[in-house]
Amino acid sequence: PGRTNTFQVKRKDGTGYSNLTMTNEDLGFDTGASRKYTGLDLYLERPFDGKWSLRVDYTWSRLTGNTEGQVKSDTGQGDTSKTSDWDYGQLMEYSSGVLQNDRTHQLKLRGTWQFARDWLLNGTASFMSGRPKNCLGYYGTNEDDPGPGYGSFYHWCGGSPSTPGSAGRGPWSKVVNLGVQYQPVALQKKLTIGLDVFNVFNDRSLISADPGFEVAPYTISNTYGMGQSFTTPRRVQFSISYDY
Repeated sequence: PGRTNTFQVKRKDGTGYSNLTMTNEDLGFDTGASRKYTGLDLYLERPFDGKWSLRVDYTWSRLTGNTEGQVKSDTGQGDTSKTSDWDYGQLMEYSSGVLQNDRTHQLKLRGTWQFARDWLLNGTASFMSGRPKNCLGYYGTNEDDPGPGYGSFYHWCGGSPSTPGSAGRGPWSKVVNLGVQYQPVALQKKLTIGLDVFNVFNDRSLISADPGFEVAPYTISNTYGMGQSFTTPRRVQFSISYDY
């Protein structure tokens, strides 16, 4: 996308195909695909000494550009390489900004504690800042939709340009997981009985919201800004394994 391409066009007389080369400008694009990730990772670790261990990771990052990748998560287009991006030049106007997968701050912790001879307690915690929100609407001032059937997929919101991330951010997600394992030394620790609780506090933070501002020209969508996906709810897992 965003580059000169050569297409095979079928001849009207049915005798075959002709090659047609079209430049970026011919296709209506003024830029090429762009995605830039910048990140800083810091960590502090105490290795397991037979009693306990702990690791803390912090990541500051920024993901910017005009293309999320081969999917488009804000509009729910999950078919690989089949999104509305780059179909028309107008769809890519004002498309540069903070991309959907951006999480500016991420703090992760994991640790273990051997609190008895046969018992091990483990846990992880993840705290992540919210993802960017988008506002997509009909093209320009709704006078003309240059792409048939695209409707509320342009980077316009209420008649004004709306770059990715300009509609704010979702809330932080806070997920804590805890688990306990029983490994009897009498059985050479070949038997393991475990109980794990994922998302202990049942955090149900918003992950993505409906970006579609309009359902028709000058008609605001009733679902704009409503949640589409949330943090996976609490679940419990019981397991038994034996190594032989």
